Amino acid sequence: MGSTMHVIALIDQKSRQNGIEYGMGRFRCEEGQFGTFLFKVLPSAKVTKFCHPFFEGDVVTLVGQFSYETVDKVEGFTGFTLNVSVATPFPKPSSGCWEPEEIPLSSPYLSFNTQPVPGSLRQIENCQFIRTKSLINSGYTKKYTESRFRIGYQIDNDRWDNNIASNWDSYPQFFISGFFLYVDNGEVHIEARC
Repeated sequence: MGSTMHVIALIDQKSRQNGIEYGMGRFRCEEGQFGTFLFKVLPSAKVTKFCHPFFEGDVVTLVGQFSYETVDKVEGFTGFTLNVSVATPFPKPSSGCWEPEEIPLSSPYLSFNTQPVPGSLRQIENCQFIRTKSLINSGYTKKYTESRFRIGYQIDNDRWDNNIASNWDSYPQFFISGFFLYVDNGEVHIEARC
């Protein structure tokens, strides 16, 4: 099942082992609030014209397949691992190095197939939330992990109200895309977009 992530991140750590580059990136989701994720770049990605070289301290747009695994609560760590296919570094600022506060505001944009959990649709104010589950390919092994998501969307959106929301229990799977919000008790919260 395809699961993609797009994010703008400051590269905090990067190392290389057996031709594979590993590291940690940080995105700025709000003023003074950051989230971190792991990434890897396989040798096959580096031979394409879309995966440009990047280094520690660079701010980079990264796109690729993501995996999510529940982790013990670590401040700011999202649990995502990104298998990078596309990397485009930003030009360095005039100071020569990026400060965390200079990272453009960005939250990971996720796209994936998911299966609604029957009876989980809830309305809170002008938003509806549904729990879903997905089998997401692990970032480091050939196994799939069941990941839990909570999808939120505004109910004043005609497309959601008249089409998708009324069919949550009718279809076995939906393709969802939206912004990562936060993780709570191993459940990834997403703000869905039409």
